[in-house]
Amino acid sequence: MRHAILIAAYLLLAVCAFAQQAQLPKDPVAVSIAQQAIGIDGPPISPATGVVILGSIQLAGDSATRAMRVYSLGNGKVRTEIDQAEGMSVGVLNSGEASYQFPGGKVIRQRGVNTVAERLAFVPTLSLLAEYAASYVQLEYVGTATIGTKNVQQIALSWSQADNAADQAEFLKRTRTVYSIDSATHQVIRVEYLRSPERDTGAHIPCRIEYLGYQVIQGRLVPTAVATYVNESLHSVLSITSYSEGHDVSQVSFTVQEATR
Repeated sequence: MRHAILIAAYLLLAVCAFAQQAQLPKDPVAVSIAQQAIGIDGPPISPATGVVILGSIQLAGDSATRAMRVYSLGNGKVRTEIDQAEGMSVGVLNSGEASYQFPGGKVIRQRGVNTVAERLAFVPTLSLLAEYAASYVQLEYVGTATIGTKNVQQIALSWSQADNAADQAEFLKRTRTVYSIDSATHQVIRVEYLRSPERDTGAHIPCRIEYLGYQVIQGRLVPTAVATYVNESLHSVLSITSYSEGHDVSQVSFTVQEATR
């Protein structure tokens, strides 16, 4: 169970370059809020930009912290490695496909639509939010709220590349991701979404990512810590110690594995 939730919380999804489609609707208030959040960060990264993130993760109920490494090309190809007690686990996503290898070597394939909200979620301005202006992203204004002592503006991003109305409505519903953005600092402090089990039974699992402070590294606004909640229970806390761009990351690193039998 712990491994299954870990996959859900930290596999990062990338979506390939898609064919042209009609622009999905974007609320102008939400557009302004998204622009402010993106505007306080560094420049956008290109699909060819090599990124390396180093840190440590502690799972709920585990007294030990585990080293974690993330390698990406833009936010479209991502490899996540975690040194666990039983060995290293590896999550890979590439152009909408994803696989997860358990420490013992077993490999499972991931459903792409299920992890749209988690694309490079360690740095929220490089997640789906970075693509708010794309034709395949729907942008809604949700309203205002108070989280702790902070007043926030909430916007929702949904993704779809479906070619018919019925499928599009289903994709938009399943990928809807709500961003809570501090009204004063324009920093993302929370992301919320629903996730379906890998064996889709129609159930939905509420997931929440909270960003516990920020630091500027190489001109990028990077969270110092990222807490993930599943079904309202704390699942893990990731501490980021290093972020760097401009690396020569091998394409081989992002080979999606076939599931083992």
